Formats: sequence, C-alpha cells, structure tokens
Amino acid sequence: MFIRKRLTYANVVATLALVFAMSGGALAASHYIITSTKQISPKVVKKLKGKRGPQGKTGLAGPAGKEGSAGKEGPAGKEGPAGKEGPVGKEGASATALWAVVDSAGTLVRGSGATTVEAVETGGYAVTFNRNVSKCAYEATLGESGAGPAPEGFIGVATRSGNPDAVWVWIRNTSAAAAEKPFHLAVFC
Repeated sequence: MFIRKRLTYANVVATLALVFAMSGGALAASHYIITSTKQISPKVVKKLKGKRGPQGKTGLAGPAGKEGSAGKEGPAGKEGPAGKEGPVGKEGASATALWAVVDSAGTLVRGSGATTVEAVETGGYAVTFNRNVSKCAYEATLGESGAGPAPEGFIGVATRSGNPDAVWVWIRNTSAAAAEKPFHLAVFC
C-alpha cells in the first residue's frame, strides 16, 4: 500500500466531513434520547396509559430493618395511689452479735461472744471474743453494769496486739489519769 507524504485538499476535506457528520449525529442523538417521562408531552403519556390490571400475589416478607434510635424520654407520669400496708416482718437479728458489759474490776458481767476479760493494768482491759475481730469496728462507752449514772471519764479502743480475737480498752478519768471504771463494748463485723 502506498501512503502519500503530502496532504492534499481532497484528503483534508474528506476528513473534516467525516468528523462533522459523526459529531452532528451524536449531538442530534443526545437531543432526542428520552430519559424521563417529563420529556414526553402529557397528552401522549395519557394515551399510553392503559387500564390497571389485577393485583398480583403478595410477595415474601423482606428482612427486618435496623433498630431505630431511642426516642426522647417522655414526661413523668402521675404518682399512683399508696399501696396497702404490708405484713409485719420477722424480728431481725441483733445489730451486733459480739458485745460485753464489764465492771470496774474487769469482770465480765454479761455479753454475747465475749469469752474473757483481763484487767492488764490500771485502766487497761483485754476483752477476748470467740472469733477473730481484728477486721471489725469497735464501739465502747463508760457505763454501769446495772442501774445508775455513767461514770465520767474517757474511753478508747483498739485491736489487741498479738491476739486477733481480743479488743484493747483503755480508760482515763477527767484528769487524764488511768482509772478503773465500768464499760460497755460492742463489736461490729
């Protein structure tokens, strides 16, 4: 095949005619392609619609949609009427199962769970219980073992060193001197 090295007038005109013909056809096609019913005259669309046919069978249920977000909290409702009074409950257990009442000589007068009291020194008593009380709370107060006013003074408590079953109780008079006085001790575990 033979290709010319020079362009001739006929070749240029033929090429331009081919380009214009193709682009004009594409332009016309894009102008007349219908992509929406809005491009059709309403009169024509009306004529194209037929009568509605019978309803078809119901299809299968689709999968459940995602759960929606929670709505706003509604207003509080009105307070309801008071309920009936319930039955009386069983008598509860004592607030503490471990306690002791001790006289000024260091004698255990009465108690629960307390096994011994030792007057170690003037104003110093070791009260021993039937179990480990080292992780418990202690509450002590000066008080007679029977009737009568409580003696004046100060009282303190601590875990007994070397004995996890015992509580150390120390008593002072109003002058802060060690004193022998009666007391009550409660242990809460």
